Amino acid sequence: MDISLLFFSIGSFLIFLGSNLLVDNSKLIAKSLGVSPIVIGLTVIALGTSLPELVVSVLASLKDESDVVIGNVMGSNISNIALVLPLILFIKPITINHSLVSNNLYYLLLTSGLFIVLLISNFLNYLSGLLLLLLFIYFIKNQIEEIESNHQDSSLNSKNFKYSHLFYILIGIIMLGYGAELFISGAIGIATFFGIPLIVISLSVVALGTSLPELITSIVAIKKNEPSFVIGNIIGSNIINIVLVLGASVILNPINIYYSEILISILIFIIATLFFSFISFNRNVLSKLDGFILFIIYLIFIYFNFMY
Repeated sequence: MDISLLFFSIGSFLIFLGSNLLVDNSKLIAKSLGVSPIVIGLTVIALGTSLPELVVSVLASLKDESDVVIGNVMGSNISNIALVLPLILFIKPITINHSLVSNNLYYLLLTSGLFIVLLISNFLNYLSGLLLLLLFIYFIKNQIEEIESNHQDSSLNSKNFKYSHLFYILIGIIMLGYGAELFISGAIGIATFFGIPLIVISLSVVALGTSLPELITSIVAIKKNEPSFVIGNIIGSNIINIVLVLGASVILNPINIYYSEILISILIFIIATLFFSFISFNRNVLSKLDGFILFIIYLIFIYFNFMY
């Protein structure tokens, strides 16, 4: 137990530190190239903060720990919407730019719906993984086109580009790799020691740990008055978790799971995603009340996983 807790703690720290190095320096590079904030949030920051989920899930897939993969993807998406966003809204309301996020919200609903269909039909194999990765490529292609169509004159910003940012990104990726390996080993060890089902520990503890980068990055962004980073990070991370993280994992190793074991979590995932999409489509400003409702959803999620 002691060694598992140590691995879990060191792994969490390395994921946290590595992700911050990756995100901070990726953001600096993107800004030096004149990319708009919402696109940075949807791509660079979302990709950076989703790397822990990717590394954890890929390693779990290689170890044939399918519960960790599903729990991590679903739990992380619930945590992003129902924990990370509410905590940010408790700090400061967020203004929504509908013209910039609407298409990506539709894409989030599409990929989330596809995830549920694949999960319930138990069709998480090589073919579905390939489909998800193609959807990831399509998502990135759209963001690149958005960058090109709204490209700012970056001639004045290009002088801010520093190759040291690339070095720190590499260090961050290395930290993520080692951290994720330790994190997975520790989480599985702790679950085994307490007799907790692996799917439960994956839906909650592992998912919460890999969502830390989204939380810290969002807090920094809102403190610096960059709400577009927050919304872009949450939408982009949730899309990437499904199309890239799950896609890469099931291509490496097909997943067989009985959805009845996590039916309540599936329902909470659907409710959280639909409510987040509804308020993002219909509100000009996300308020503390919206955050409170989402946080209640998260507490229900935790209750049914640990107490029910």
